[in-house]
Amino acid sequence: MITKIKRRPLGHAPLRSGCVLEGDALFLSDIHLFEPDDQQTRLVLDLLASIGPGRSAPAGLPQLSGIRHLFFLGDIFEFIDASVAYFRQLWRSFFDALVELKSRGVQIYMIEGNHDFGFESLSHWTAFAGDAGLDFTHSGLQGLLHVRHGDDVVCDRGYLVFREFVKSAPATRLLRLLPAGPAHRFFLKFAKLSREAGSQYALTLPKIQRDVERFLLMHPGAKPELMIIGHIHVHLDTVVNGVRVVAGPDWHNAPSVLLLTADGELQRCFVNPDRTVPLLT
Repeated sequence: MITKIKRRPLGHAPLRSGCVLEGDALFLSDIHLFEPDDQQTRLVLDLLASIGPGRSAPAGLPQLSGIRHLFFLGDIFEFIDASVAYFRQLWRSFFDALVELKSRGVQIYMIEGNHDFGFESLSHWTAFAGDAGLDFTHSGLQGLLHVRHGDDVVCDRGYLVFREFVKSAPATRLLRLLPAGPAHRFFLKFAKLSREAGSQYALTLPKIQRDVERFLLMHPGAKPELMIIGHIHVHLDTVVNGVRVVAGPDWHNAPSVLLLTADGELQRCFVNPDRTVPLLT
């Protein structure tokens, strides 16, 4: 178990867990769940039900019965403050599915994205829940595996200041003074407008590589063999300064999971074979 991990300070080296991952691991990010009963949520619940011993994978996906570690790399919800009872009740089916997964021996790690708040309140039934970058050793890798949401990796410099504020303790306390229902509806509408406003902004491979290089230079003591991130909503598999960096598209464009096998092989698996996207080149 990971213990005593505090909220990640911006501009400091990623926090180290010292944990060893054994067996297969599955990574999901940028699902952006909107409504508890919509098609997107049902797709995710069906996938979660297929993970663990004795389970059958959905058509088109490899068997997931050997998964021992499940990572959510942020922006799981379009907006949530998981510390508030309103949201835990709203998404009860999702959290019940995770409790069931834990009972089948799957270790769950929930890293906050920029749309997620309050994950630390879920730590009683997860191996880790909160806002952090985590390092692991893995049986199939020679070097470290690093996982994080990535909104502080591929970003404009000014965004780091904005992120530091919205993830600060005073800002989250202020957020929790608002009535949960109206706040939820407001932030859903704001997120939708933000998504539409940013839809014309295309990330290029050179831009991403420059940002990753900047991040690695900011953290000279942390140079993993493999870094898995979310946030950027593109199908990415590149190498920057000797570090392999992998990300996937968001679920609204092309639902997918990333499988890391016990021997270190990586496989991007698209849930719907009719909704895939090519690697960014």
